[in-house]
Amino acid sequence: MRIHAATIFEAIPARLLWAWFLFNLPGAPALADEVIFRGESPDGPYVVVDRGSLSGIAVGTDVCFIGADAKELFCAPVVKTRGKVAAVRLTEDQYEVVAVKMAVRLREGASGGPAASENPSLAIEATEESTGMLGLDYIYGYRLPVAFATPLFSARSRAAQTGNPWSKGDLVQSSPIGIGLSWNMILEDDVRVLLRGAWQQIPAVSTAVDYNPVDPANYAETTTSGYAMRLLGEYQSGVWATGPVTLFAGVGLDLGRVQATISAKSYGGTDEGQIASLTSRLNVIAASLSGIFSWAYGEAWELQGGARLAIPLTTFGASASGSYDLPDDMAVMGSTDEDLKSIVNHRKNSYGLEFLMGAALAI
Repeated sequence: MRIHAATIFEAIPARLLWAWFLFNLPGAPALADEVIFRGESPDGPYVVVDRGSLSGIAVGTDVCFIGADAKELFCAPVVKTRGKVAAVRLTEDQYEVVAVKMAVRLREGASGGPAASENPSLAIEATEESTGMLGLDYIYGYRLPVAFATPLFSARSRAAQTGNPWSKGDLVQSSPIGIGLSWNMILEDDVRVLLRGAWQQIPAVSTAVDYNPVDPANYAETTTSGYAMRLLGEYQSGVWATGPVTLFAGVGLDLGRVQATISAKSYGGTDEGQIASLTSRLNVIAASLSGIFSWAYGEAWELQGGARLAIPLTTFGASASGSYDLPDDMAVMGSTDEDLKSIVNHRKNSYGLEFLMGAALAI
């Protein structure tokens, strides 16, 4: 299926109320105002004018281009239309003449219904509009909706004093590397429903502490890593536009799971090897609010970028499992798995915030 001027229609500029009034006056001339975008595709050049189906323009309607002397230069048929804009296919020679802001109007006597062009060479067959867009995004997770602490395996002396072989390190709540795959269903001109799945990697962080004060070569290293899997459903509506750029505001629900993996090992001593490991998981449901800029690039592509705020509502499905092989002089220090889980303290964050950029293809 070929796609003609599909994503251009996501960029719809606000028009002056006065121009709209004049257009709808009884007996007023059929005006389509002006050209707002020029583009080329494998199927040939095209332009977008700032009148669409809401103004009575339909596929097949002839749009005429007006020169500086207010005379009609040529007319060409509409091949795609939406509420506030329409796409007109041109020949190469016509495309060279047309500029953004050039005045246009409907052919005299056109009612807005399908009409055959007087020039058969311009009667381009219209194809079905795209129903959605397949997108791929890079996601920078500035703050995840779930956070946990990095545990540190303590030196023997501190463990003996506190009765807990673990101490709390830095808080982990960001993911600088993430990928999102989305399907954006186009409901009407500026209304979409987004479904997105995302994977966000939590980089590994390692911290070493003295394990045995008597032997400086003997130390313990704790490594923490993890990932987040998220499924997002969001309703988006265009709130501002100019030329090919539209700002969409979105609201929805975000279902996510954040997993943390902790591993502690000792090195340089007689009891060198694995000390403990723990995998902790927590699921979260969050409300999402987003602001996404969309730039229509050509007929089928769209570049996207913006930010999304997640407000955690509740968490569920907390689980933790691990294994321990503590030295004899530390194994008597209470319930080690509970000690470790309390240090990790896997919990919902006050908010989540991500920044994204990517591209989408009309399907």
